[in-house]
Parts: sequence; structure tokens; C-alpha cells
Amino acid sequence: MQLSNCNEIQFKELPTGMQMLVIGGFSQREGIIDSNCCLQGLVICGRSVNSLFKDGLPSTLETLRITSCYSPVSIDSNSCLQNLSIACCHSLEGSFSSTLKTLDVYNSQTLELPTHLHYSSLETLSLTTFFTPDSFPLDLFPKLYQLNLWRCDNLKSLTVPENYEHDLVTLKISSCDSFVSFPNGGLRAPSLASLSIIDCWSLRSLPEKMGTLLPSLEVLLVSQCPEIESLPEGGLPSNLNSIEIDRCDKLIASWMGWGLQNLPILKDLSIGGTRHDDAESFLGARLLPTTLTYLSIADFPNLTSFDKFQHLRALQVLEISKCPKLKHMPDKKELPASLSILKISGCPLLTKKWQGKRKGKEWRKIAHVEQKWIDYRLIIE
Repeated sequence: MQLSNCNEIQFKELPTGMQMLVIGGFSQREGIIDSNCCLQGLVICGRSVNSLFKDGLPSTLETLRITSCYSPVSIDSNSCLQNLSIACCHSLEGSFSSTLKTLDVYNSQTLELPTHLHYSSLETLSLTTFFTPDSFPLDLFPKLYQLNLWRCDNLKSLTVPENYEHDLVTLKISSCDSFVSFPNGGLRAPSLASLSIIDCWSLRSLPEKMGTLLPSLEVLLVSQCPEIESLPEGGLPSNLNSIEIDRCDKLIASWMGWGLQNLPILKDLSIGGTRHDDAESFLGARLLPTTLTYLSIADFPNLTSFDKFQHLRALQVLEISKCPKLKHMPDKKELPASLSILKISGCPLLTKKWQGKRKGKEWRKIAHVEQKWIDYRLIIE
């Protein structure tokens, strides 16, 4: 049920079986909903949540979304609330329910997350355009398995007590311009499976001792972090099966020293080059693991040719993009027999040789590939 612009309405008993109520545009009249109703979900806009109920939140309420509330947001700590979303609100009071599992706060730059509380049941936390403390204390969230921090301009670091192990499974930090460091000594998160760091222009290093402290890490994404110079001592976790590193000029410059050939189950690899790279040939194919099934190479401005790829016996998809000086593909015998999809884009000197004709030396190099995509168009022979 959805209601708006209702000044005099009062609920004594909600319709039987109704689970979700959306309320917007109400006057500030208080106590319009009986707390004994069997409501499971509520979305309200423009007013305080507690003022809607006579005696606190209904015991059945599990999901609550509050938007554009200019008075302090206060949640009854004795409720059974499990999912809370707060948008465009200015301040927060009191404590959260001990049953709260999911908290999503966005576009609330003046709202601060109380750090004197212990979020004992919280499993998923997402903060977007939010005023976090300088140091974000992970130990306040002992059961947290998913953390997403986006456009938290005040955030400088993640902190935990020494030797504290966290149960995080997914961590994403994006567009946090002031973020400079992970916990000293490394992030001890033995269950962490996915780590994404995007648009963090001040960050100078990845978590220390990743190889040992993040043994379960499967997915690593690092994009637009230009100040990161190298991988941590000890290298990458051996459990990685997907790596994407893009627009990280200093880090990409040393990619041949990452030890990728030592990763036993790596399947997907995307390397986005540096605009300042002067390499004319991609000579690191031998440094790639034979387990790769997908390889993407992009943004190497001076690249004219490639190394041999035939040792990548499991490779099925090869993407090459934004290499404007690339003139030649490897010979047919230098490409793996397993290759079934080839995608080329933003390589005008190379693709020009294929336009309007399906013959010649360069075409014979790739004619055997089942699917050929050139500048996002599937070539039908």
C-alpha cells in the first residue's frame, strides 16, 4: 500500500495480509499507526519514523527505509528490525536493534555513524556519500561479511586491533579520495574472497602480507589508484582466480614482476596499461599462468606487436583494446589452439588490414578463431 499527502488519516488496523506500507507527504501528526499491527516492511519519506507509531516500532517490522528526514533519525533498539536503509537524512540518534543485519546509508554527508556502539549482529554495511570517521574501526562490526564504502570523502584508513581477525568476505572501497592505508601489519581476513579498490587516488599500497593474511582471496580488482607502486612483500594469494588491474600507472609498470605464473588456479586476467608506457612489444606472455581462460590487454599506447601465446593452452577468450600502434598479431601457430573468441577494438592500424577483405597474411593468423569481434562487431564469414 502506498499513501501520500494524507493529513488526518490514522491506522488502527492495517488490511489483513499487508506486508509493505509506503508513506510520504504526511503532516507531523504523531501516533497514526498502531504499534500492534503486523507490518513487515515500511518506507517513509520526510518525517521521523518513531512519530508514526504510538508505542514504538511493531515487533513484526523487519525492513525499514527512511528518506529525506531532517529531524534526527532514531531507531528503537528493542525492535526486531533486520534491514535498515537511510537516505538523505541529517543526523542519527540512539542505538540500533540487536537484530539488525543490513544497514545501507547514502547521500547523508552530515550524518555520522556512532562509533561508541557495538554492531554485534550487522552482516552487510554499505555507506555511500557518507561522513565516516577518519579511521574506520572494523572491530565494531564482528559479524560483518560485506562492506561497501563509496564516496566517503573523510575516510583515511581502516583500523583493527593488532592480531584481530575479521570475518569479512567482500570488501569494496571506491571513490574515497582521502583513503591512504589499510590496517598496519595487514588486513587479517582469512575468509575474504573479493577485494575491490576503485578511484582511491591517495592510496599508496595494497594490504600488507596479502599472500598469507588473505588466503581465501579469489577476486582482486584495482582500478584508478595511480599512487600504488608495487605489490606487497610476499606477493599475491595463491587462491586468486580473477585479477583486474587498470589505470594504475606505477603498478602496471612492474606487472612482469608480480609472479602471476606462480598462481595455480588463475583463470581471468585483465591488465589495463599506462598511458606513459613506452614498451613496443608485449614480452611477458611467458610470465602468465597456463591456467588462463580469459585475457584482456588494454591501454598500451606504444605497443606494436605481441609475444607468443601458444603456451596458454586453456585460453578461450583474448581481448585487445586501445593499442593504437599495434600492427601485427602473433602467427597462427603462436596462438593457442583453444582460442575460440577474439575481440579487437581501438587498434586502427591492425583492424584497417582486415576491412573489406578476408585474405592476406594478417587475416590468416586469426581465420581459425571461431568468433572474431572487431570494433564491437561480430565478423560473419
